Amino acid sequence: MKIEIIPCLSDNYSYLIFEKVTNTISIVDPSEFSACDKVIKKFKKLDYILNTHHHTDHVDGNIQLKKKYNSKILGFSGDKDRIPGIDILLKEHEKQKIGGLLFKVIFIPGHTSGHIAFYFEKEKVIFTGDTLFSLGCGRVFEGTHLDMLNSLNKLKILPPETKVYCGHEYTKTNLDFCLKYNSSNSYLKEKSIEINSQLKNNFPTIPTTIGEEVKTNIFLRCDDNVVKQSLNLKDAKSMIEAADQNQKLLLVVNTFRWDYFNPSIFKLKNLIDSKWFGRIYHIKLQYLRNKTFSPDLYSRWNLDFESSGGGALIDLGPHIIDLGMWLASDYSTLSVSGSVDAGLLKRERIDDFATGLIKLKSSCTLQIDLSWSGHSRSSWKIDVHGDKRSASIGSVKDRNPGLKVFKWGKEEIDQEDIGAFTSSDLPEKSLQEHIVKTMMQSEESLCTAKNAYSVLNTITQWYESSKD
Repeated sequence: MKIEIIPCLSDNYSYLIFEKVTNTISIVDPSEFSACDKVIKKFKKLDYILNTHHHTDHVDGNIQLKKKYNSKILGFSGDKDRIPGIDILLKEHEKQKIGGLLFKVIFIPGHTSGHIAFYFEKEKVIFTGDTLFSLGCGRVFEGTHLDMLNSLNKLKILPPETKVYCGHEYTKTNLDFCLKYNSSNSYLKEKSIEINSQLKNNFPTIPTTIGEEVKTNIFLRCDDNVVKQSLNLKDAKSMIEAADQNQKLLLVVNTFRWDYFNPSIFKLKNLIDSKWFGRIYHIKLQYLRNKTFSPDLYSRWNLDFESSGGGALIDLGPHIIDLGMWLASDYSTLSVSGSVDAGLLKRERIDDFATGLIKLKSSCTLQIDLSWSGHSRSSWKIDVHGDKRSASIGSVKDRNPGLKVFKWGKEEIDQEDIGAFTSSDLPEKSLQEHIVKTMMQSEESLCTAKNAYSVLNTITQWYESSKD
């Protein structure tokens, strides 16, 4: 099987297929007669015309080519009234021969209601028309976005070495889009260098492969948490910019500072800020839940990948990361290294355990463990290490545990040495009071939108790191 790329119109590709054994000549999606005929006429014959869908920029050459070469036109049976000159009606899953080549029909609606792909399994080649592009997918004209997603999912499970021949040279525009929302993707960065070199030398960026697309094409990675969080980051940034431009208050209304650790956490924060612990170099935070997915504890939302958006990291991570950054007074990261694991929820593709190290610009390291799947009782704990003293908050038994402080040479410092808790340790009695005061007096919240953006960006880096 030999394939020749035929540039047509402004950015279309048609493809000539030459099968040597039987001397069979076929063409896929002849966009225009003249450009295709220049290539075909050297063979003095054209046996078959294959149409992926009915759009004019894919079938405009049909009638003239058929008339000149007495070709047979193949297309989807559902488009028999829309594909000019159609002779052979193809059905989903059908296998058809053109000369010595056998292809399978894959029904991939979305771009149009009758779109198909021609999959040559033995040759590891597929012609995808306007459904799957290099680093992109087609616009949804006649189907639904769910149709398009389902069609892309059919293609992404093909063998990774399968060569993809698509209908247009859209790669540069698609590359810019993917880099915008998935800039941390190392595979994408490598591919961008190759693509820019090809385009600079006026070479087609086609074919690509299924394996390359799975790694780099954002539309084949819709279930990837890195991609999801990148899209969330864009939305979050837009919200922050809009709030700044219009001088509006934007804040986070749910944090763990009151929920689990009040009032100890505020006493700890005040001691840290007063340098009582010296330089803080390490904070360890744990939030380990026991089998959160048990029906008697939670609804089943967290067992559904689409509903949950992820697992332990995206559920618990924002709270715990924010808590650590707040204690360290540093929302700027130098590096993020982490992992996620679907231990008990592997079938659902949902991470139920996450562990990571976050290096802040202040040189403080956050060590974080999160879990949905513990077999023991739920627990939460914070350990703070400074060069003068250390502290601990947390217990599996007590929802509101006390603060314990330690110093080398003495197992535990007496409560009197820490200082009594006073009303000054608490900004307000409750989170609700804090939010109301913040809004009524237009004061900056303890957790600003920019803080939240930093946390979300950290989670995105964590997910990306987990793939290495």
